[in-house]
Amino acid sequence: MSAESRFELPQWPRFLGTPEISARLRVRPEDFQVTELPLITPTGEGSHLWLEVEKRGANTDWVATQLARAAGCAARDVGFAGMKDRHAVTRQWYSLPLPAPGVDDWAAWQIDGVRIVQAMPHGRKLKRGALRGNHFLILLRELSADEGQRERL
Repeated sequence: MSAESRFELPQWPRFLGTPEISARLRVRPEDFQVTELPLITPTGEGSHLWLEVEKRGANTDWVATQLARAAGCAARDVGFAGMKDRHAVTRQWYSLPLPAPGVDDWAAWQIDGVRIVQAMPHGRKLKRGALRGNHFLILLRELSADEGQRERL
């Protein structure tokens, strides 16, 4: 984020006083990583293909549309459990009807900012909310502290 585009918050009164530590958050997409924790594991059999996808700089809906195009199905047929941030590196699962013959080489699909990690058949479409949660890895940059907190860092 450039200095010109950096958003500064107003100096509002603070109940607990001035923060003792400050840092820059989400300077680069890899500074904010999210891994979706699925509710179930694909069975390896069925009429849907579940894809674990790693994406960078792409939102969930856009990736779903690109997967639909690559698989030759309608975007509404692509399932995913939750929305993931565009300004991050995220791993999440998508499902789609098993691709038509000739478009089933998912490993060869080229989608900008997207890498298909693995694919596995399953008996049904992935539904919204079907996840145990998310695992986050957050990198803070330019960490600074007042005198009293430096020893704790």
